[in-house]
Amino acid sequence: MTPLALFGDRNVLPALHVALASTLHSWTGPEPLEIHLFHRGLHAGDLALLQKTLSMAERPARFHEAVFDITRVAHWRTLYGSAMPYGRLFLPQLLPQHDEVIYLDADVVVDMDILKLRPETVELVAAMPAWDFDHSQDAQLAAEFGIAGTETYYHSGALVVRLDQWRAENLLARCLEFGDRYSDRLRSHDQTILNIVCRGRITPIPPPLTTHLYPTALRDETYPAESIRNFCGSPKPFDPLGNVLNSHYSLFEQWISRTALAGWTPNNYEQLANVRRNLRLLPPMVSTAARMLRNVFRR
Repeated sequence: MTPLALFGDRNVLPALHVALASTLHSWTGPEPLEIHLFHRGLHAGDLALLQKTLSMAERPARFHEAVFDITRVAHWRTLYGSAMPYGRLFLPQLLPQHDEVIYLDADVVVDMDILKLRPETVELVAAMPAWDFDHSQDAQLAAEFGIAGTETYYHSGALVVRLDQWRAENLLARCLEFGDRYSDRLRSHDQTILNIVCRGRITPIPPPLTTHLYPTALRDETYPAESIRNFCGSPKPFDPLGNVLNSHYSLFEQWISRTALAGWTPNNYEQLANVRRNLRLLPPMVSTAARMLRNVFRR
């Protein structure tokens, strides 16, 4: 059976609880869902609480955890100080016993059986069509490769990866070579690597199955009955002031109340004390706050 893989560190620990709880809630089984969590900086107590969240879901699951060593990509451009997003590139190496895997970002709410993400055929990887290269953060880099701005650019928040084919073509080596060469220019990190290295061979995940939730989007927006909701932009609901500056915080709160972290708040001491990360988050948070104010005055 196709397993599920996630990556996370302490910055996204509350999100991991929500992602796992919502995924298992929608899991129809009857086989146990095999979950692989690759992590960095999580303590034994953190892992025990994640196990508790899984047991609270009352769905069959097998939980595997392993530390992800970021040394190989530590010098690449990071996402708010974290190199963990690059982990998904290593899945063919990390899961040698599997031929296929479903990958999810930590910042998701899952309202469907994740097996429904799998298209009938996948050549290399299946991903969510998001926008075009012109509207990506790495449009200039793509243009240097002769990629038309109108070509589809894929979001990497939910993937189905053909691990066997990646290993057969040694695609990890190609991704690493690309990352080494352009590491200081990757504004969208692993996402742009996947889009360029796998260009022309990415299978679209049907758009109705995925939803992008931006902080200032209207809370009463109608969502598909079955979809994977991906929190995009900053702040996320689990970032400091996420309960104020993210219009979807109530959705996140609804789910975290069903986990071992019930009662958690994004403005706790540990969150606020992470000064270095919070300083990196400050510019997009200010931008989000400005958009919210503009929306208020336009009403």
